[in-house]
Amino acid sequence: MSERFFIRTLGGPHPGTRIVNKEGQSGPEWHWPLPEALVDEGGAYVKTSESQLPPLPSEDNKHLMRGAEYEWRLV
Repeated sequence: MSERFFIRTLGGPHPGTRIVNKEGQSGPEWHWPLPEALVDEGGAYVKTSESQLPPLPSEDNKHLMRGAEYEWRLV
């Protein structure tokens, strides 16, 4: 299984917190570093912060997740 990430989006058409790369989830696989922007309806979510954790290859760290926060901007 690939690494899971938290994505928090503030404002815009789809605010909320999501976990991506969940087992059984359909759609694209996400990779670190997460994208600088997520284009959406009429604008984009722009990354404002991200985790500062190193890669997590160890089974000992499987309870830790990296992530990023995005704010809504109109195009």
